[in-house]
Amino acid sequence: MNDIMGMRKEAIENASQAVAFDNDGNVEEAIKYYLKSANKLNQISKIDENKFNKDTYRKKALEYATRAKELTDKNGLGNTGESGSTTPSTPTSTSTIDKKDDSKKE
Repeated sequence: MNDIMGMRKEAIENASQAVAFDNDGNVEEAIKYYLKSANKLNQISKIDENKFNKDTYRKKALEYATRAKELTDKNGLGNTGESGSTTPSTPTSTSTIDKKDDSKKE
């Protein structure tokens, strides 16, 4: 369980950094940290036995990976940059990760 707690802490720190960089317009760093957080959350989802937590980690990982891709595309940093695309709002918190529920074990 301590491994999961440490990994969660790392994912939250990475996500917080990503949001801060995103808000500051530091796109490359934001992308890097969104992907780091998404990867860590995916790792956690594979080892946490709580179904509610697994789903939460996967959803947040997808949100962060999607935001990284949007930033990549919008700023022409990837192979598929599209002009005129709309960008959904920047993730503003890690609150869903912080509020995991250990009471719903299955």
